[in-house]
Amino acid sequence: MHTGDHTVILAVAQSVAALWRAGLVVISANPDGTPLVGSNCGAARKPVTASRESRCPTQVPWPSRWNRQRQCDVGRFGCKTGQMAGSSLPELDVARVRRWCDQRVPEHVRDQVRVECEVGPRHLTIVERRPHWNANADSEWTRFPIARLRYTMADKSWTLYWRDRNLRFHIYDLVAPSARVDDLLEEIERDPTAIFWG
Repeated sequence: MHTGDHTVILAVAQSVAALWRAGLVVISANPDGTPLVGSNCGAARKPVTASRESRCPTQVPWPSRWNRQRQCDVGRFGCKTGQMAGSSLPELDVARVRRWCDQRVPEHVRDQVRVECEVGPRHLTIVERRPHWNANADSEWTRFPIARLRYTMADKSWTLYWRDRNLRFHIYDLVAPSARVDDLLEEIERDPTAIFWG
């Protein structure tokens, strides 16, 4: 092997590692093609073919030098089939948040302002939408984040985050994480520090 080959292999390994940390790939096999099995991983997993319908990330073999330390982390996506955690939010809680958002604004002013829920892989973002200032019929509404509810699958709890002026989210420490999403919605509604609604 030439020196340039080592550089290319290292670059590919670093790219795969970055994609794995970002949750965009699932490591399903050793370089020799055998399934990964570890003490915390349960039974050997069958490789899952990536498709639009299944929402499974692309699967690639992991470089051999990381196999031992990473083999038990394959299940970090939250399900045994290797699907992304996007489908791991409790549907009942998502429906509760959407209903809460619908009830925030009276129906007769919904052409001026809306409160909506955007669903992410592991979180829900509550946003306020308003018509564009130009008010063309085909212009998109503006989007302003209010709060974020992040779901932790390990303890099945929701954590509340507030948004700063740079549109970054920070943990809201005046209320503890809760298994009931309604507790956090009540805190957003109450807004004792005027951090959510201003």
